[in-house]
Amino acid sequence: MIDIAGGPSAARPATRPRPGALRICVAGAMVCAVLVAVIQQAWYRGVEAAVAGRTAHDLFGCGVSVVRSAQTFFFEFHADRFSYLGLDVSLGCSSLLLIVPVVGVTAVLVVVSRISLLRLTVALAATVAVVVAVNMLRLLAIVYFVNAWGLEAGFGWSHTFLGSLLALAGISSAAFLYCRLVYGAGARS
Repeated sequence: MIDIAGGPSAARPATRPRPGALRICVAGAMVCAVLVAVIQQAWYRGVEAAVAGRTAHDLFGCGVSVVRSAQTFFFEFHADRFSYLGLDVSLGCSSLLLIVPVVGVTAVLVVVSRISLLRLTVALAATVAVVVAVNMLRLLAIVYFVNAWGLEAGFGWSHTFLGSLLALAGISSAAFLYCRLVYGAGARS
């Protein structure tokens, strides 16, 4: 019932409740994590190079040498004689470039939405896992195709064409997964 005189039962405009201290702390932690990752991006890329090198060795049996400080892994490929090719995990080739915006969007949603922290955290973790896995698959595809087709054809095709397709498929899948987990059925809890 609306009181025309403006008393205690008068209708008030709907306002969004302020985020609680926990939500602000979680969003702040996410922003801090992103800042640290960006500042330490060379270290992160070195870890990516080390994981890709180790995985290439385990999957394909090729000799691998990792220089984490240079964010590069060298792998043995079969040409006329055994040769090594170094793959530099540049910032543009790193999964970090795709993780930062997802963490940023999640931090904003933590503060401005009523979506549960658990739902947002699960969506973030699953999305990051997909992005990292697809990027690792892209790096390993380069190793495989250089060994299968040689340096020129294998690197050119796998890095440019297949790498772009994998990146696009990975980004699309990660975005779909994120939206599904965040806004799927029952998200308004």
